[in-house]
Amino acid sequence: MSNLLPKKLAQFTALFLLLLGSFFVLIMLNIALPYLLPPFPTDIDFLANKEDYLTQDAFYMSAFYTHITSSCLVLALGLPLFWPYFLQKFPLWHRRLGRYYSYLLLFLAAPSGLIMAFSGSGGIWAKVAFVCQALLWWALTAQAFRLALAKNFRGHAAFMIRSYAFSLSAISLRLFSYLISYLRYQYDIPCPSESFPYLCFPQIYVFEAWGSWLFNALIAEILIAKGLIRLYLGPKMN
Repeated sequence: MSNLLPKKLAQFTALFLLLLGSFFVLIMLNIALPYLLPPFPTDIDFLANKEDYLTQDAFYMSAFYTHITSSCLVLALGLPLFWPYFLQKFPLWHRRLGRYYSYLLLFLAAPSGLIMAFSGSGGIWAKVAFVCQALLWWALTAQAFRLALAKNFRGHAAFMIRSYAFSLSAISLRLFSYLISYLRYQYDIPCPSESFPYLCFPQIYVFEAWGSWLFNALIAEILIAKGLIRLYLGPKMN
């Protein structure tokens, strides 16, 4: 079929995605670790832009710590799940890790992300973006899990690609934010809101909030359309 990736290119794509995913996991661990070590600071990076009443709210902070911990584990567990060699040589471990990935995401990462979304920065439309992201993340993963139980492996693989694309949206959000910050400093654009330097332009943050997962969803659909699933499943499962 003309829309299939050539085998060598598909293998290279899979290896590239594995290495890229590993790099992203290390980035997320580097971001999350300072929050999890004493004295558990609330005045750095993400929390620095939150109002004091949120950082002093036990419910919100519980959701925050649950989210960053479970999301890092989800990202790490997803790496071997998308390694074709691991799937084809260790199917039992693939199923076990897949269950851990699904349970962590469905019961911890996505629900805690939804709780945080209602207090998201950037105004109502940014909040809507984060709520939609959390709900879709949960729904895509639930569908992937259901299809695995039904032994519909092609459908399962497609929805797992979509699920992991949403798992990586936190990375995309930061990449967009860093790019905007770089352009602002490169062209010496003054920040109209010195109180919240990371949210200089709320309208742009709305774009980042939507783009962080829409961009990933588009990439996932392209990879699915180009036949990457055939490489992951191998000839016996196609």
